[in-house]
Amino acid sequence: MLSAEFYSDDLEACWLPKYSPAELCEAQLADLSLGKLLTWIEADGSPTVAELYLCPPEVKRFWLAKKHLVLQNGVLYYKWEAIIPQYLLIMPKSLQEEVLAGCHDCPTSGHWGQKNTLA
Repeated sequence: MLSAEFYSDDLEACWLPKYSPAELCEAQLADLSLGKLLTWIEADGSPTVAELYLCPPEVKRFWLAKKHLVLQNGVLYYKWEAIIPQYLLIMPKSLQEEVLAGCHDCPTSGHWGQKNTLA
C-alpha cells in the first residue's frame, strides 16, 4: 500500500489535470499494452511464453520488471527504488500527449519552447 504522503496535495503538479483513480484505471485498461498488464496482475497470473512473445516491447519490458509494479486503487504504478522510494504513474498512451504538453507548455515549467530556448 502506498503511504499517505504519496497522495498529499503538496505533491500535485500544476500541469496535470486532476484525474480520479477510476478515470486513470479506465484509461490504463483501455490502453492495449497496459490493459494486458493489468489483466495479468489482477488475476495474479502470468502470461504464456507465446502470449508474451506477441506483445509489444513495452509490455515485455514492464513484465520483466513486474516486481516493481504496484496496483493501488486499480491504478498501475512503477515503484522506483531509490533512497526514498517513489511511485511513478504508468501513463496510458491516451494521456501522454496531454502530460507532455503540460510539462512543456506551462509557464512555470521552465521550458519556453524550441525558438525561445535557442534564442
